[in-house]
Amino acid sequence: MKEKPEDRLVDRVGLGVLAAQFPDALVDRVVTETGRREKRTRDLPAALMVRYVVALALFPSDGYDEVMRQVKVADDWLADSAGPVKVPATTAITKA
Repeated sequence: MKEKPEDRLVDRVGLGVLAAQFPDALVDRVVTETGRREKRTRDLPAALMVRYVVALALFPSDGYDEVMRQVKVADDWLADSAGPVKVPATTAITKA
């Protein structure tokens, strides 16, 4: 039986470590200092997008949507959120 991408423990652990190494407070400070703060609260805050871009480099063989899904899973896990993960549309990711 082939593993589904969400079943790969190494990905979940790796993205959890990524989220822990790039905490919102640090990323928010850098985003503010560089003048790239979002104007409105959105589903894709700057801290999440920074982790997403780093994750794209770490998982180059995975598709953009799959990497975003994994980043959202790790983010929700760190935030102690439960429930299904909503992956934003590709257009929303592109705009962010």
